[in-house]
Amino acid sequence: MKRALRVSPAILAFFAASILPSYSVGAGFPDRPITIVVGSTAGGPTDVIARVTAEGLSKRLNQSVIVANRPGANSAIGFNSFVRSNPDGYTLFVMTALTSSLPLMQQNFAGEPVDSVEAISLLAMNSIAVVARGNAPFNTLPEMIAYAKANPEKMTYATVGGLPELLARYVFLKQGARATYIPYKGAADLTTDLVAERIDVGFFSLVGIGGFLGNGRLKVVAATGRSRSPLRPNVATLAETIPGLELEDINYFGLVAPKGTPADVLSVIHSALIEVGQSEEFKSKIRGLESTPVTSSPEDFRKLMETVKNWKVMAREVGFEPK
Repeated sequence: MKRALRVSPAILAFFAASILPSYSVGAGFPDRPITIVVGSTAGGPTDVIARVTAEGLSKRLNQSVIVANRPGANSAIGFNSFVRSNPDGYTLFVMTALTSSLPLMQQNFAGEPVDSVEAISLLAMNSIAVVARGNAPFNTLPEMIAYAKANPEKMTYATVGGLPELLARYVFLKQGARATYIPYKGAADLTTDLVAERIDVGFFSLVGIGGFLGNGRLKVVAATGRSRSPLRPNVATLAETIPGLELEDINYFGLVAPKGTPADVLSVIHSALIEVGQSEEFKSKIRGLESTPVTSSPEDFRKLMETVKNWKVMAREVGFEPK
């Protein structure tokens, strides 16, 4: 009669752990470099915020944190490469309002980006501003709208597409004003033509144009936000002219992981991010980008990402179609 083979529980546990995939943090996370994917080119606001964050995380996690730029298709190329990575905490992504709204902006984009990620924390927020050429015959949003109404189609406005284009269309439609839209491929060219007085108004971020504001070549007419930015308290919000257009959810930057990343891994990264966000070095660099440094709980960040629903309502109102 054969005797049953007896194996100790410790040995069983060892073999189970060796054959089952595990993304648990254990005591060694991170034990290799972490990559932060950015869906835009180097040098832009998202890239700079990612690099400042990577530097801070590297110091606190005692591990290399690499920024990988994968631009194209309004950040869709970078996002799609990121979202297919292992949910182990070693590949992260800088989520922005643009990425969250990809199905709204881009034809044939499959899935909902917000549903494909684990929120970790916000990093920064900034506004979309209405910026006019320095010698424009208006200084405030009501004056700009009045000028556009008095000169139908004469005033020109420009964006690089996406959310700023939707916002601009909404502003003019809601105010019953008609202006001529000129699309641009990049903010640099838009800024150049605005400074050169080839166009009248641009809807875009203030990042990188502080010098032109200081010398009077450009001026800020209004900006998004629930309240005026502490960085520019004299600039009125769009909502002061158009009630309901607070749009605090525009132009946010935050760190996310692929769906299914273990909670213990997310907790380690979140704790390190909170420390990064509290450092004066991080705050100073983010403010230098005309942005507000801000960290958050994962829950609050997810709620902010889900406000993309507001943009869908606006798109229906103005007949905005994905391109």
